[in-house]
Amino acid sequence: MSSNFLVPPVVLGILACQTTHQRLGAGSALLRWGVDLADSLALPCRLEASPIGYGLYRKFGYEDLDVLDLNVTEMWGVTNNDGSNWGAKNAIPLAGPAPDGVLRSVIMRRPVKNAVVQ
Repeated sequence: MSSNFLVPPVVLGILACQTTHQRLGAGSALLRWGVDLADSLALPCRLEASPIGYGLYRKFGYEDLDVLDLNVTEMWGVTNNDGSNWGAKNAIPLAGPAPDGVLRSVIMRRPVKNAVVQ
């Protein structure tokens, strides 16, 4: 079989936990399940990272692939309140800082880990 075929990735959907469980390891436990599944299948992973989840995904070996910048202020007049995370500092090497009023989501990939080469 040719090694030049495209391998379908494991795509992780929305990962979320209650705010009372944030920063206690619940998100890491959910993500660990997904990456362990992908590793057991020797498949890469893909996901869309919210501004809040971005740092966690980086810790698990995910890399920036593309950004989705949604101009929330221009579209709906909503402004970024002090302390809210709109992802302005996420994926800067790839796309630069997000402009004011923009909520940035990042498309991320995690390469195949522990793959068995035959």
